[in-house]
Amino acid sequence: MNLFGASYCMSKTAAERAALEFAESNSLDVVSVIPTWILGPFLCPGCPESVRSSLAMIMGSENQTKCTETIPFVHTDDVASAHIFLFEYPKAKGRYICSAVEVTFDKLIKFLSQRYPQFQIKDSLIDEVVKTKSLSSKKLLDTGFRQDCNYAVIQSLVAVFVMMSSYFLH
Repeated sequence: MNLFGASYCMSKTAAERAALEFAESNSLDVVSVIPTWILGPFLCPGCPESVRSSLAMIMGSENQTKCTETIPFVHTDDVASAHIFLFEYPKAKGRYICSAVEVTFDKLIKFLSQRYPQFQIKDSLIDEVVKTKSLSSKKLLDTGFRQDCNYAVIQSLVAVFVMMSSYFLH
Protein backbone atom coordinates (compact mmCIF):
# COMPACT_ATOMS: atom_id res chain seq x y z
CA MET A 1 0.00 0.00 0.00
CA ASN A 2 1.43 3.39 -1.02
CA LEU A 3 1.22 6.83 0.50
CA PHE A 4 -1.24 8.71 -1.70
CA GLY A 5 0.68 10.91 -4.13
CA ALA A 6 4.11 10.00 -2.75
CA SER A 7 5.66 9.11 -6.11
CA TYR A 8 4.35 12.36 -7.61
CA CYS A 9 5.82 14.43 -4.76
CA MET A 10 9.14 12.58 -4.86
CA SER A 11 9.56 13.05 -8.62
CA LYS A 12 8.67 16.76 -8.41
CA THR A 13 11.13 17.23 -5.54
CA ALA A 14 13.91 15.40 -7.44
CA ALA A 15 13.33 17.58 -10.53
CA GLU A 16 13.34 20.73 -8.40
CA ARG A 17 16.58 19.75 -6.67
CA ALA A 18 18.24 19.06 -10.02
CA ALA A 19 17.15 22.47 -11.35
CA LEU A 20 18.37 24.28 -8.22
CA GLU A 21 21.72 22.44 -8.28
CA PHE A 22 22.19 23.17 -11.99
CA ALA A 23 21.36 26.82 -11.40
CA GLU A 24 23.80 27.13 -8.52
CA SER A 25 26.65 25.46 -10.40
CA ASN A 26 26.03 27.71 -13.43
CA SER A 27 25.50 30.99 -11.52
CA LEU A 28 21.83 31.19 -12.46
CA ASP A 29 18.99 32.49 -10.33
CA VAL A 30 16.18 29.97 -9.99
CA VAL A 31 13.09 30.32 -7.87
CA SER A 32 10.58 27.53 -7.35
CA VAL A 33 7.06 27.86 -6.01
CA ILE A 34 5.79 24.72 -4.34
CA PRO A 35 2.00 24.75 -4.13
CA THR A 36 0.18 22.35 -1.89
CA TRP A 37 -3.16 20.78 -2.91
CA ILE A 38 -4.56 23.37 -5.31
CA LEU A 39 -8.25 24.23 -5.25
CA GLY A 40 -10.07 26.44 -7.70
CA PRO A 41 -11.21 26.46 -11.29
CA PHE A 42 -9.45 24.43 -13.93
CA LEU A 43 -9.17 25.24 -17.62
CA CYS A 44 -8.70 21.85 -19.22
CA PRO A 45 -11.66 20.41 -21.16
CA GLY A 46 -11.99 17.30 -18.97
CA CYS A 47 -11.75 16.54 -15.31
CA PRO A 48 -8.08 16.59 -14.19
CA GLU A 49 -6.77 13.35 -12.73
CA SER A 50 -6.03 15.06 -9.40
CA VAL A 51 -9.71 16.04 -9.15
CA ARG A 52 -10.80 12.50 -10.01
CA SER A 53 -8.59 11.06 -7.29
CA SER A 54 -9.96 13.63 -4.84
CA LEU A 55 -13.47 12.50 -5.68
CA ALA A 56 -12.65 9.04 -4.34
CA MET A 57 -14.15 10.18 -1.01
CA ILE A 58 -17.50 10.45 -2.76
CA MET A 59 -17.25 7.93 -5.56
CA GLY A 60 -15.39 5.33 -3.58
CA SER A 61 -12.27 3.45 -4.55
CA GLU A 62 -11.26 -0.16 -4.75
CA ASN A 63 -7.81 0.70 -3.44
CA GLN A 64 -7.17 1.62 0.14
CA THR A 65 -4.29 3.97 0.69
CA LYS A 66 -2.32 5.89 3.27
CA CYS A 67 -2.73 9.63 3.54
CA THR A 68 -0.97 12.36 5.44
CA GLU A 69 -2.35 13.49 8.79
CA THR A 70 -3.14 16.93 7.44
CA ILE A 71 -4.06 18.00 3.93
CA PRO A 72 -2.63 21.38 2.94
CA PHE A 73 -4.71 23.49 0.52
CA VAL A 74 -4.07 26.60 -1.54
CA HIS A 75 -6.22 28.46 -4.06
CA THR A 76 -5.26 28.74 -7.73
CA ASP A 77 -5.25 32.54 -7.47
CA ASP A 78 -2.75 32.51 -4.60
CA VAL A 79 -0.40 30.23 -6.57
CA ALA A 80 -0.55 32.50 -9.63
CA SER A 81 -0.07 35.60 -7.47
CA ALA A 82 2.93 34.01 -5.71
CA HIS A 83 4.61 33.32 -9.06
CA ILE A 84 4.10 36.91 -10.20
CA PHE A 85 5.14 38.37 -6.84
CA LEU A 86 8.36 36.33 -6.69
CA PHE A 87 9.19 37.14 -10.31
CA GLU A 88 9.08 40.82 -9.38
CA TYR A 89 10.70 40.41 -5.93
CA PRO A 90 14.41 41.24 -6.36
CA LYS A 91 15.63 39.14 -3.42
CA ALA A 92 13.75 35.94 -4.41
CA LYS A 93 15.97 32.86 -4.21
CA GLY A 94 15.38 29.15 -3.84
CA ARG A 95 12.16 27.44 -2.95
CA TYR A 96 8.94 28.89 -1.58
CA ILE A 97 6.04 26.84 -0.29
CA CYS A 98 2.63 28.29 -1.12
CA SER A 99 -0.07 26.95 1.19
CA ALA A 100 -3.08 28.62 2.79
CA VAL A 101 -4.50 26.13 5.28
CA GLU A 102 -4.03 22.59 6.52
CA VAL A 103 -6.96 20.46 7.58
CA THR A 104 -7.04 16.94 8.98
CA PHE A 105 -8.66 14.23 6.88
CA ASP A 106 -11.19 13.61 9.66
CA LYS A 107 -12.22 17.29 9.74
CA LEU A 108 -12.51 17.37 5.96
CA ILE A 109 -14.76 14.29 5.99
CA LYS A 110 -16.88 15.80 8.79
CA PHE A 111 -17.16 19.14 6.98
CA LEU A 112 -18.19 17.51 3.71
CA SER A 113 -20.60 15.07 5.36
CA GLN A 114 -22.37 17.79 7.34
CA ARG A 115 -22.59 20.20 4.45
CA TYR A 116 -23.55 17.59 1.83
CA PRO A 117 -25.51 14.76 3.48
CA GLN A 118 -26.76 13.67 0.03
CA PHE A 119 -23.26 12.37 -0.71
CA GLN A 120 -22.08 9.17 0.89
CA ILE A 121 -18.65 10.44 1.94
CA LYS A 122 -16.32 7.49 2.23
CA ASP A 123 -13.56 7.52 4.77
CA SER A 124 -12.97 3.79 4.36
CA LEU A 125 -10.55 4.32 1.47
CA ILE A 126 -7.98 5.55 3.97
CA ASP A 127 -6.34 2.60 5.63
CA GLU A 128 -3.66 4.47 7.54
CA VAL A 129 -2.92 8.09 8.40
CA VAL A 130 0.76 9.05 8.28
CA LYS A 131 2.22 11.87 10.36
CA THR A 132 4.21 14.41 8.36
CA LYS A 133 5.69 17.76 9.16
CA SER A 134 3.61 20.82 8.39
CA LEU A 135 4.21 22.75 5.19
CA SER A 136 4.81 26.39 5.98
CA SER A 137 4.51 29.44 3.74
CA LYS A 138 6.59 31.44 6.24
CA LYS A 139 9.45 32.13 3.80
CA LEU A 140 6.98 33.36 1.17
CA LEU A 141 5.02 35.47 3.66
CA ASP A 142 8.25 36.95 5.06
CA THR A 143 8.86 38.55 1.63
CA GLY A 144 5.72 40.65 2.07
CA PHE A 145 3.50 38.42 -0.06
CA ARG A 146 -0.09 38.25 1.20
CA GLN A 147 -2.44 35.44 0.38
CA ASP A 148 -6.01 36.45 -0.43
CA CYS A 149 -7.66 33.11 0.30
CA ASN A 150 -8.25 32.47 3.99
CA TYR A 151 -9.74 29.41 5.68
CA ALA A 152 -13.36 30.45 5.03
CA VAL A 153 -12.61 30.82 1.33
CA ILE A 154 -10.95 27.40 1.28
CA GLN A 155 -14.02 25.90 2.97
CA SER A 156 -16.18 27.48 0.29
CA LEU A 157 -13.93 26.12 -2.41
CA VAL A 158 -14.16 22.63 -0.94
CA ALA A 159 -17.95 22.99 -0.96
CA VAL A 160 -17.89 24.08 -4.61
CA PHE A 161 -15.53 21.19 -5.31
CA VAL A 162 -18.04 18.73 -3.88
CA MET A 163 -20.93 20.33 -5.74
CA MET A 164 -18.89 20.08 -8.92
CA SER A 165 -18.50 16.38 -8.27
CA SER A 166 -22.25 15.86 -8.69
CA TYR A 167 -21.75 16.83 -12.33
CA PHE A 168 -19.22 14.02 -12.78
CA LEU A 169 -21.31 11.49 -10.88
CA HIS A 170 -24.44 11.89 -13.03
